[in-house]
Amino acid sequence: MNNYDATSCEEIADKFLEGLGISDMKAVWMTEGNHLVTFNYASVVDGVICYSHLIKINVCKERGVISGMEASSYYYNHTKRDIPIVKISLDEAKSKVSSEIEVASSRLAIIPKGNESEVLTYEFTGDRNGDFYYIYIDAISGKEVDIFKVVKTTEGTLLM
Repeated sequence: MNNYDATSCEEIADKFLEGLGISDMKAVWMTEGNHLVTFNYASVVDGVICYSHLIKINVCKERGVISGMEASSYYYNHTKRDIPIVKISLDEAKSKVSSEIEVASSRLAIIPKGNESEVLTYEFTGDRNGDFYYIYIDAISGKEVDIFKVVKTTEGTLLM
């Protein structure tokens, strides 16, 4: 029996991070299973989401307790950052997204590229024929960096 919903589980995860002294984190992804909710938290630096600083927290929906945490990405990559200066505008970046995708949101994000580098991007989310996508446009060059489709499975929601 589940006694906690996803919203209350997120509040539990937020308080857990605060208790560890980890601040400036935002839940950027959630996967909900039968008895477990997993949250992916990324740090926010000067309003920019830093996906390289990821912490995953599992919360039990039955007992309302933390049942797991994975933070190696956060501890390996979390340093003081100077955010690069954007070279293209949000509108210019949005024009690079396929016109078949109805853009729902946008924000700046630093994403890992390979094992050793990162890219400052505009992150766009949007819908195309009932499918949801994340599209990343380089905020310096204007080139498409990545695109992910959200896929629902029996184990939760995944990015492909």
